[in-house]
Amino acid sequence: MKKRIPWNKGKTGIYSEETKRKWSLARKGKKYAPGRVSGMKGKKHKEASKKKTSLALKGHITTKKTRKRIGAKTKITGKRFWESMTESQKRKTSQSKTWFKKGQAPHNKGKKPISKTRKRMSASATLRFQTQKHPMEGKHHDKATRKLIREKRLEQKPMKNTVPEKLMRKMLKDLGIRFEEQIGIKEPACQPDFFIQPNILIFTDGDRPHTNPNPHLIPSRSKKIYPGYKDDYKLFRNITAKDMWARDRRITRGLKKEGYKVLRFWHSELETEKEKCLQKILKAIK
Repeated sequence: MKKRIPWNKGKTGIYSEETKRKWSLARKGKKYAPGRVSGMKGKKHKEASKKKTSLALKGHITTKKTRKRIGAKTKITGKRFWESMTESQKRKTSQSKTWFKKGQAPHNKGKKPISKTRKRMSASATLRFQTQKHPMEGKHHDKATRKLIREKRLEQKPMKNTVPEKLMRKMLKDLGIRFEEQIGIKEPACQPDFFIQPNILIFTDGDRPHTNPNPHLIPSRSKKIYPGYKDDYKLFRNITAKDMWARDRRITRGLKKEGYKVLRFWHSELETEKEKCLQKILKAIK
């Protein structure tokens, strides 16, 4: 059977104002009636009701088709919301403290959630990873996307500095040397810790993260002398010390080809051979 087309589709002005008024009155109080006030407005659900809702939603996965439909409906709703307002109402809404603007910091920025909240977040994430498949699982970004991601990462600066970075910053300040921190270089893709005009780049490498192959001592942590890492040392996943050395050498060679002077210091060097590091920096500047 073919889809039936209503006889009044596309027709306007065929119903009288009286008929429209009757329809409006009949719809009042119903779920989607215009101007209807929700029965739960200003109220809160009981703890038992919240638990029931939470249990009912556990393991639920929204399909891709449904997410698209929700997104389309949300766009329409947002458009109607702004169109229904006067210019003064728009200004008042956009200036409200609860209305987020571009660049506005959230109220909880820098604040640590309480223990109860952290536990709930952890449980929710665990369940989500167990029941939902990641959209990129088994897939790979194309070359253009990978390049874009890499460039965007280079624009981001870490929120906290490492211990060797703090030591180097103090040394440079004591010498009165002007420098920039965490500048992004696209080719080869890297983010040196310090840049000194016109072309000096300084890397402060952690002994463990960059797998120092030489025996080293870090007085601020322990008086024990650590043996150097061997080339088959597994850093994480399938990355070995040999892979890390090759990566660092590749970046250093690439930067030198671009005309930069590259200085690399181990964390242990900055603690035990400070004078030697200072002389190396001054020699590069001269």
